[in-house]
Amino acid sequence: MNLLELDFERAKAKHILFKTRLRSMLYGIDIDETAVTDYKECEVGEWIYGYALEKYGYIPEMHDLEKVHHEIHDCANELIALYKNGEVEKAREGLMMMEQIAGNLTTLLSVIEIKVKSGTKDQNEEEISDQLTVNYKELLQLQETLLALDAHVKKEIENAAKAKKEGNNSEIKFRNTMKQAPVGMVILRGRELIVEMANDTYLEIVDKREDEFVGKSLFDSLPEVKDRVNPILQGILTSGIPYYGNEFEVILLRSGRKETCYFNFVYQPLLETDGSISGIIVVATEVTQQIKAKNALQQSENRFRNLVSQSQFAKAIFEGEDMLISIANEAMLKDLWKRELKEVQGKKLLEVFPELTDQKFPQILKDVYFNGITHKENEALAIIETPEGRKTYYLDFQCAPIHEVDGSVCGVMVSVNNVTEKVEARQQINDAAERLSLATEGTQLATWDLNLQTRQIVYSSRLSQLFGQPEAKIMTHWDMRDQVFAEDVERVEQAYKTAFKTGIYYYEARIVHPDNSLHWMRTQGKVMFDNNGKPHRMLGTMMDISEQKQAEQIIEESEKRYKDLIGTLPVAVYTVDADGLVNLYNKAAVKLWGRVPELGKELWCGSHEMYTLEGDLLPHVDCPMGVAFREKRALSAEAYVKRPDGTLRHVIANPQPIHDSAGNVTGALNVLIDITDRKEAEYALRTSEGKFRTLSDSMPQFIWTADVEGNLNYFNQSTFDYSGLTYEKIEKDGWLQMVHPDDIELNIRLWSEAVRSGNEFIYEHRFRKFDGEYRWQLSRAMPQRDTDGVIQMWVGTSTDIHDSKLFIDELESKVQQRTRELTVINDELIRTNIELGQFAYVASHDLQEPLRKIQTFATRIMETEKNNLSDRGKDYFNRMQASSTRMQQLIIDLLAFSRATAMEKNFEFTDLNILLQNVKEQLQESIHQKGAVISSSTLPSLNVIVYQFEQLFTNLIANSLKFVKRGVHPEIHITAGIIAGSDLGYTEAIPENDYHYISFTDNGIGFDPQFRERIFQVFQRLHNKSAYEGTGIGLAICKKIVDNHQGIITAISNPDEGATFIVYLPVV
Repeated sequence: MNLLELDFERAKAKHILFKTRLRSMLYGIDIDETAVTDYKECEVGEWIYGYALEKYGYIPEMHDLEKVHHEIHDCANELIALYKNGEVEKAREGLMMMEQIAGNLTTLLSVIEIKVKSGTKDQNEEEISDQLTVNYKELLQLQETLLALDAHVKKEIENAAKAKKEGNNSEIKFRNTMKQAPVGMVILRGRELIVEMANDTYLEIVDKREDEFVGKSLFDSLPEVKDRVNPILQGILTSGIPYYGNEFEVILLRSGRKETCYFNFVYQPLLETDGSISGIIVVATEVTQQIKAKNALQQSENRFRNLVSQSQFAKAIFEGEDMLISIANEAMLKDLWKRELKEVQGKKLLEVFPELTDQKFPQILKDVYFNGITHKENEALAIIETPEGRKTYYLDFQCAPIHEVDGSVCGVMVSVNNVTEKVEARQQINDAAERLSLATEGTQLATWDLNLQTRQIVYSSRLSQLFGQPEAKIMTHWDMRDQVFAEDVERVEQAYKTAFKTGIYYYEARIVHPDNSLHWMRTQGKVMFDNNGKPHRMLGTMMDISEQKQAEQIIEESEKRYKDLIGTLPVAVYTVDADGLVNLYNKAAVKLWGRVPELGKELWCGSHEMYTLEGDLLPHVDCPMGVAFREKRALSAEAYVKRPDGTLRHVIANPQPIHDSAGNVTGALNVLIDITDRKEAEYALRTSEGKFRTLSDSMPQFIWTADVEGNLNYFNQSTFDYSGLTYEKIEKDGWLQMVHPDDIELNIRLWSEAVRSGNEFIYEHRFRKFDGEYRWQLSRAMPQRDTDGVIQMWVGTSTDIHDSKLFIDELESKVQQRTRELTVINDELIRTNIELGQFAYVASHDLQEPLRKIQTFATRIMETEKNNLSDRGKDYFNRMQASSTRMQQLIIDLLAFSRATAMEKNFEFTDLNILLQNVKEQLQESIHQKGAVISSSTLPSLNVIVYQFEQLFTNLIANSLKFVKRGVHPEIHITAGIIAGSDLGYTEAIPENDYHYISFTDNGIGFDPQFRERIFQVFQRLHNKSAYEGTGIGLAICKKIVDNHQGIITAISNPDEGATFIVYLPVV
């Protein structure tokens, strides 16, 4: 595990600590609330806001993590409030919801860790040492906190056991207290261990209801714990000695799944007045989360020590003022000390290396220990006596203090990099080599010299870094070749061959670092030839061009997005270069111009001709684009574009210059908006308004309009003729004077509501005629909206329905008569469907009879006359038999489809596990032949049509057995669960319902996702019949069966990646 993994493991351990504290609070443990209620004060919050957001904030999921962290604390505060208000059980039940949200946080931590890994560069030695110190300190703090919580839990259990021993004076008070106890309590009676009483906490622990647990033997309800627990309980009944369990491990069956759980508990014998033992009282507290957190902490500490031990750099940890050697890794022991760990561990540093007494290192260690300040130094001279003799080293080292939880220093971690060879080599470098080193370091180049005869290669230290290798590692030419990315090997080998012909060696390829990251390299070299013209050496350089490649890719993608964006815009857009030549245009521009311009040759515009609004010819140099480019400013102008076919389009041109980073004009962009249709619409609107008034005045209906405020501002002539009123009279006294007094109040309310909401106005009311008669009118008004959906006006009509009102009774009578007729027709339709189903069934059997005769006679001919038939005749008979077999299978499938469609639907409560077993037995021969493996989780028991569900399971499993990859044994996994309808994403699903899901996943050939709907249609096949047998009806039958159960069936797949078929059935 590297530092990055350790960092995220530390965050996960803090998260477990938070959940442990919350659970402890809800079970009565007295702890500091701040670390649970305050999202910034908890350990995870401190990690996020004090470290992670700054370091990983560039990753989008980091901000999602922050939101989830807020949600967790909001949920925790709600649960604590419930607990404080006395709603203890409701608060504890909420822990399940908390676990769901917490799962999202853990998932996001893993996603962020992966993304950080993919982009993290190697850290230097100083950063590693600093972070190791911080991690080690925080791991100790987490361990202390978890141990403190564990002590709290144990104390509560001891208090509960003590309270039980002392007893209560009242049996009723005892039982009530027991019921409400925050720890699990149960009373067992007799050798059979009959459950006499169990409180809610204990029932929650064992996932049982009171009616199915109390009054029964303990192991009838919990058979999975009998082997571990029964001997202890029987021993207590015999000896009368209490038993105390601490972090006791058992496996419980919860929600149908086996879970490993840990408990602290007391088994206390119950004594009668005569001293006999009549039973046992159990007091238990589940500490599963604490144990898991403690284990995680221990694992993290082990990983920390492993990280130290496995580091490629020499590391050692010294404890205490006397610098006792606690741990040293292989690099330190083998490369520098030349000793085994057992020779030095637990001993004082100066006792093992007395020669260091007169050197500076003991004082440095003492200063770091007492001052708590890290000390760093490069190329320090160190002399050590080893079993191999005195060794002189040049070392880059760092001494970092290790802190206790209270901040005191408990030791020093030393990190050492042996640079002896580097220092000695540097001392021997000549002036020419120094100049070359300076040149290559300045350009980030690595140099190399390859002997073509021996393949030995000499290279600069920069080359090791380019390959992601330590400088100390000696790399061969073949080692370097092995790190070339597989897809680029051929390119490198071709460049190598070409170099022997041209003398020039050049390629760009990707290198795979040890951490599997890819890096682009550019290699340039020259082949040196001897006097005989044979190549004997190759000299060259190598440079990391990953950032350049990444920049090129970003520019290329940006350019593509820019062109794609312009290409998809609905308005005409084009650009010109610095010379005013058209260099880019979209389809909308071609459509507007009516021609395709030639890129790089046409100036300013791609149109055929342009004209001013006055009709004058506009030269391209004076078009809006030319003017904007010359004057270096954006503008907007209207003009006419003339197409080659002579048609004119009215446009608004919006050209603007394009500048580079220095402010220089490098081109221009023009957006042409075709407003021809708008202009024609405006003209048509003016014409239409006149026609509207003429038409409305000629209609017998009342036509009226209103503004957006609901004020009526127009009435047609029929309104005036009917009411005998003038426009001036209506404008003065209002139009409501026409409405019957009994209808005015509701009229005003409905009209005001329509104007307020923008909904249609409809109302039946009475209007007074000029002669005083009132007649019923149906008034209807619709809002007229603009393209943005904003109401511009209202248009209404009032239609005389007075006469129709008189015929309502007659109309209702006719409707009732028609309803009775439809009932008779519906009954007849049901009988027809039944007869149709019977016909399909009989027809399918009658059709099979001639097929059986064809197959029988063909078989007999092949058996008796085979030698008399030509090869073509035999082929014909074989084809005839194959076709008749396919026809027979087709009829069988059609019969099954007909039965799934028309047969009576008798639902039975069925255990799908038994049904699956029956289907597997029916398909046993095919499963054995294919070598298939079928696994399944526990399936539910549902109300289903049994024979149809057997057909559904058979068809889906048979499909997986059929469509397999060549040479691969089929693997089919069947799982089940429950999902909310709102999470399905299908319009057929009811959001308020929950759904059972049953999924069938295989490792077969899969299919293209575009066929996910088509495969459920009748006679639809994705392969020809010679590749895979079948009729194309099987999945259609599956869909019909699922439809009969008010369910949904869908499929998920990609070619060569297997397929998953999921059935969703509503929970009833």
